Amino acid sequence: MQETGRYYQEEAMKNQDEKTRPRQEKEPEKHFGRGVKQFTLRPGLRLSLVDIPPIEPIRLDFELNEAPLEFSYHLAGQPLYSIGHETGETSFKGKPGLNVVSAFPHSSGFMEIGGAERNRMLAIHLDPVFFSKYCKEHLVNLTDPISPVIERLVNEESFFYLCRQAQLNPSMTMVVNQILACPYQGMLEQIFLESKTLELIVLQLEMIASSSQSVCSLTPGDIKRVHTARDMLIRDLLNPPGLFQLARAVSLSHTKLNQGFRHEFGVTVFEYLRQHRVRQAKALLDTLEMNVTEVAYATGFSSPSHFTKAFRSHYKINPGSYLKEIQQRKVISLAKF
Repeated sequence: MQETGRYYQEEAMKNQDEKTRPRQEKEPEKHFGRGVKQFTLRPGLRLSLVDIPPIEPIRLDFELNEAPLEFSYHLAGQPLYSIGHETGETSFKGKPGLNVVSAFPHSSGFMEIGGAERNRMLAIHLDPVFFSKYCKEHLVNLTDPISPVIERLVNEESFFYLCRQAQLNPSMTMVVNQILACPYQGMLEQIFLESKTLELIVLQLEMIASSSQSVCSLTPGDIKRVHTARDMLIRDLLNPPGLFQLARAVSLSHTKLNQGFRHEFGVTVFEYLRQHRVRQAKALLDTLEMNVTEVAYATGFSSPSHFTKAFRSHYKINPGSYLKEIQQRKVISLAKF
């Protein structure tokens, strides 16, 4: 989505000098084309509203360092999202009734919106500093424990990779429609949108907490074991432990270990290993010290053909072609001196 993508680009630039530049108390409402609006409700809390008629598809490429936590709500249309990130690649289409909780730090990709259908959606963007401070202010006098997933989000200095898709519940749908049909202007509009956005955040956190309890039975100790298993898995790419061996080493069943990897990293143990090998292979190709076959075996692939297939699937280019591009860039760079 072009307008939301532009917001992401602004956020990426802002994050580079956030600590050296004083925060502005308020930013004016921003309009990025017909049917798309953005509001800064508080420093670190932004709202994007989309309600556009059928148009020619618009594609926006983007690249991010840090990224906000985003809650998005789709009422109509089918925008396409494709994001490459540290744990792999995520692609999905928005559809009516879809709710997505996401954070894609250190990522790049594109958004495409438009087509023959009307597009109506809403997205909330939460800066980690704002989210942590705001939630902790309301946790001071609480005695009841909070969901481990919510606790992790609150205590993060920067958001980890996250992409959870669910079905909008009736309460969420009602609030989203109220926001998109806001009847006020000026100060009243700002107050209305802020109150409804906070209400939607409450509904979202409630869904996250309840779904994590019903779908994932991981305890904080289990999560720690999952991260220990991840470190063991990638320690030796040539001789990594198998799934059952790894599960025994961290005192988890292989089913719970795979469940934990999906919960924490969005992929299974095997897929995480494959993606890590591909990323390490790219780093080796970037050094220009090895050819494709040497890199394939150095990163634990059984054959150059298997490596080529995995690399092409991840980066949309053959490793041989990628290596040639890197070599050409170096030649051009040296020619400048």
